[in-house]
Amino acid sequence: GPGGAGSYWNVKSPTYDLVGHTWGWHLMAPPLITSDGRMILPMNASTDPPSLRDIRCEPVYVSSKNIMTEQDPGKVEFIFNPPPPHGVHVPLEANQGESHGMEAQVVELSDGRLFSPIRTGNGCTYFTVSDDGGQTWAKARALRRDEDGPLLLNPNCANPITKLSNGSYALLHCNNDGNIYGVNNVFKHNVVRHPIYVSIGVENKPESTQPIRWSEPRLMTTLEAYKPKHRDGWNDLTYGLLHEQDGRFYHFYNAKWDRIQVNKINPLLFLPPNQTPGTNSR
Repeated sequence: GPGGAGSYWNVKSPTYDLVGHTWGWHLMAPPLITSDGRMILPMNASTDPPSLRDIRCEPVYVSSKNIMTEQDPGKVEFIFNPPPPHGVHVPLEANQGESHGMEAQVVELSDGRLFSPIRTGNGCTYFTVSDDGGQTWAKARALRRDEDGPLLLNPNCANPITKLSNGSYALLHCNNDGNIYGVNNVFKHNVVRHPIYVSIGVENKPESTQPIRWSEPRLMTTLEAYKPKHRDGWNDLTYGLLHEQDGRFYHFYNAKWDRIQVNKINPLLFLPPNQTPGTNSR
């Protein structure tokens, strides 16, 4: 519509076969502004049944080369990759041939490649990489400590990633595969989404099959000291982000949906792999 108070602009989105219409989009991750000034926004084409177990979804990355410079919102250009008919297929191990990948995050590596960890229904994080600025994406596969190391465990929940000022990466995850607290179900969202661990990553050699190798998971944030008067049995620390500022680290999250908490985290926890971390949050 025209400019002015209350104006809005619709982004024309394509139809992906998995969804069959243009409104089946899901967004739970921040955009990335690349070193050459483009915006990459990780989204996913998603079905919308009431049960997490029944959702089928494929990550799609929306890019814009002029959003940071164009004054007229109606002229901002958006490109959806991979283009229809399919996004990035993230195999659901329990249902062969079906995709369950959502809430992708994205960071830019030092060589300009894009690295994207993805929430799955497989009890661990998957990832994909783009070598051409987000136009094409590699086959998604399970993320490990290193190429042949242990899986980075995570139930069906977000796995935020932050590129730190020293060039390393911090990946937040729950370090469990759904078999915890007396249940064995990655989709038991009000039970398995805590505590939060951080794995610190450093870049591998360019020829490595996995771009980042990771430290052993380090306990970062727990619910032990958080006892609100009304918590309704909801135990979820995963919707949040890590923020670094002036050598200080802050974890923003919501253990209860109607409030935001912030923890100041000991910076020793973010030492690179093979160095001894300090204590956790306070």
